[in-house]
Amino acid sequence: SLICITSFVNAQNSYVDSLKNELKTQKTSKEKFVLYNILAEISRTSDQYKQANIYLDEQIKLAKKEDNQLELVRAFVQKGTIYENQQLYNDAQKVLDQLDSITKNNQNLIIKTYVNYLQAYHYINLNEYEKGLKTIQNYLPELEKMPEEYSLKSKSNYFLYGVHANWNDAKNSILYAQKSLEFAEKSGDKNLLVTAYANLGVAESLKYIESKNQDDLNKLIITSKKAVEISQKYPDQVTKYNYAIALLNLADYQLNFSVQSAQIKQEIKQNCLKIIELCKNIPNSQNVTSGALGILSKLAKDENRIDLVEDYLLQANDILLTQNKKDYYALISVTTDLAEFYSENKMYENAFEFQKKVTEYSNLQYDQGQAETSKKLEAQFQTKEKDLKLDSLLAKTQSIKKERFLYVILG
Repeated sequence: SLICITSFVNAQNSYVDSLKNELKTQKTSKEKFVLYNILAEISRTSDQYKQANIYLDEQIKLAKKEDNQLELVRAFVQKGTIYENQQLYNDAQKVLDQLDSITKNNQNLIIKTYVNYLQAYHYINLNEYEKGLKTIQNYLPELEKMPEEYSLKSKSNYFLYGVHANWNDAKNSILYAQKSLEFAEKSGDKNLLVTAYANLGVAESLKYIESKNQDDLNKLIITSKKAVEISQKYPDQVTKYNYAIALLNLADYQLNFSVQSAQIKQEIKQNCLKIIELCKNIPNSQNVTSGALGILSKLAKDENRIDLVEDYLLQANDILLTQNKKDYYALISVTTDLAEFYSENKMYENAFEFQKKVTEYSNLQYDQGQAETSKKLEAQFQTKEKDLKLDSLLAKTQSIKKERFLYVILG
């Protein structure tokens, strides 16, 4: 209901306000670092990158003043993550170069691990999955032996889940999603926990797609409901975006029931309407709104509500067209559905218009894909150039060590 959504939004706003107010009081540096980390993470995971960077700049300023290298590195890693999320790969590489310069004389394992974590994320975003996996597998065994740092452990396992999910490897994606979930639970970060349950749901959906087994679907629904339940239990600590995604995933998976009771259909509808209402307060959430409208159109089609099918699909199309950066995959999906809808209902002129849109968006998607590939290849080249320099430096160091060893033996 609208009241529930309003209370969810208000709860989160009051939580963030309370953290901001705490910063204004006489806090120790240690307490301030905790607050900066939480506020930056909430802003970053809500796509409020400008606000996140304000907190991170304050964290960097305090870390330099206190000569706290761990907090300095944490802040830079967050900045690098923001660049990665925005596909600003060259800027992310500059952050990695800064981190190398900051940490070159530091042998602290946690600090080195944070740098390697960002490096792994960079490789994965450039589709260099093997390098990303190798980087994580090199540091993860030692990281998992350390006390605390549960968030970093969870996110590292999330990367491993993501790569295996991308390869449609259900078994390993479930394995790493479960490990990520275990550490998310220990971290106490409810937002991270909702994400971890959502990721496990995606991994379990890969298994269901392979098996089409009802038990696998039931298990997947239980996992997805956990993400929704945690969002509702801790509305102050879970971002609106993560709550909306949890609701969308659940609704989407419930559509797979071969027989849908009136109760399940009503639950799907209510959740989709909640998503649409939630997304009014979420920046860059047009895809999520469009997904909910798409599900409503499928339910309307099952009920033979032709007028509603058209209305929901047109709304989905309109909302996607408001994106700054168009998601052509989503637009192709919606315009294809509209073309098919008009064709089935003998409205051939409309069907032809939307079929033309499908072709137009397919061409634009190809162009966008080529531009993104070019951007990634350029960033890959810079990364490889840096790796080659590092390999050369390591080889020289090994050579010098060997010469010294021989000098000692022969001398």
